[in-house]
Amino acid sequence: MKVGLSTLCLMERSFDEALEELRRVEGIELVELVDDGPHYLNPKRISRVKDVVASLGLSIVVHVPFDGLNPTSPWYEVRRASRRVVFQSLIHAYQLEAEKVVAHVGLLTSYLHVERIKSKLAEENVSYVAQLYELGEELGLKICLENAASSTFTCFATLEQIRWFLSKLEASGINPHITLDVGHAKLHGNPEDYVRFFGRRLDHIHLHDNHGRRDEHLPLGKGTLDLNKLFSALKSVKYDSSITVENLTLQDALASLEVLASQL
Repeated sequence: MKVGLSTLCLMERSFDEALEELRRVEGIELVELVDDGPHYLNPKRISRVKDVVASLGLSIVVHVPFDGLNPTSPWYEVRRASRRVVFQSLIHAYQLEAEKVVAHVGLLTSYLHVERIKSKLAEENVSYVAQLYELGEELGLKICLENAASSTFTCFATLEQIRWFLSKLEASGINPHITLDVGHAKLHGNPEDYVRFFGRRLDHIHLHDNHGRRDEHLPLGKGTLDLNKLFSALKSVKYDSSITVENLTLQDALASLEVLASQL
């Protein structure tokens, strides 16, 4: 299993400082670049990333932008601008020769009590993700769709929502790869149930802890996540792909890496 670090834990640092911090992290084989906010990629930064990861022998996963975006907004201008940003991130991933790309579904509307609007936006999400996968295929990228934290404002959080969504994608001829965000799954049930449901679709993991109520992104062992049950489930589906710790500070990420090493 290939272990990595998400740069989410380095957002307080400048982009160049974040890359330098990677030189001091031991025990990782990949870096998941959050192509968002203060670390949004551009040609100069892409060149810098290539140099650093080549010197460290790291593989790359790219997490497309999400902050402030909604590629399935009912507002055409917002939808178009959001998709342009996300699709540009796929170009960044292509330029970086990324192993995988992590993406989210779009957000639902505030008018969730209006069933016809909710249903329309759910279908729009399926159309968007299908478009995302088609573009990824053209670029030779492996898109891994991530389960969401919120079951109210997305349609890809609970297992019931995910079953519906995947059935729609598969009816369109798309068999998606999946990123399992363990912390998000824990907010809606047992992460091991998600592992067994995703099975062979599962191709990447975000690992962090919480107490089952909020998306806290705690270090492993500081919440109530049962790692033994999780890894038993992963073993049962013969999972051997990549896993990144996704914490909010470098100190927390290093603590998670230490705990993770004891499980592998």
